[in-house]
Amino acid sequence: MAGRIAYDPDEEVVPKLVVDGKSYTWDEIGKMLMAYEGFQIKLETLDPSDEIEWQNKS
Repeated sequence: MAGRIAYDPDEEVVPKLVVDGKSYTWDEIGKMLMAYEGFQIKLETLDPSDEIEWQNKS
């Protein structure tokens, strides 16, 4: 999952997350991740001008 952090005018304390052009709340992202309960997760923040590079598992 890759996206960006965006201001949420309805919730000034917590930002929203935009993934593939669609906005999600942290609760919605959490519910999506429940399918992976027990897995490890890595969250990175990158400069907006950097391209996200995915590792190929060839």
